[in-house]
Amino acid sequence: MKNINLSLILLACFGITNLLMYSSLLNVPRNYWVNRSDYINKLLKCGFCTGLWSGILISLFLYYLEGYHHYLLFVPF
Repeated sequence: MKNINLSLILLACFGITNLLMYSSLLNVPRNYWVNRSDYINKLLKCGFCTGLWSGILISLFLYYLEGYHHYLLFVPF
């Protein structure tokens, strides 16, 4: 795996996490789901949880659409 690809994937996970948790662009849908579901409320208040799920979604996206089958098996620890 090239280091630049891993760096871009990590930046994408960080960006999606920040978009979901703090962005003013997503205030309306975020407030709708936070008020509707206690699970989503807990998920969006936890940076680790949101980051984990955004990483899983990016990995699945790369697995199915881009053909990076080996990225899905990458475990950083």
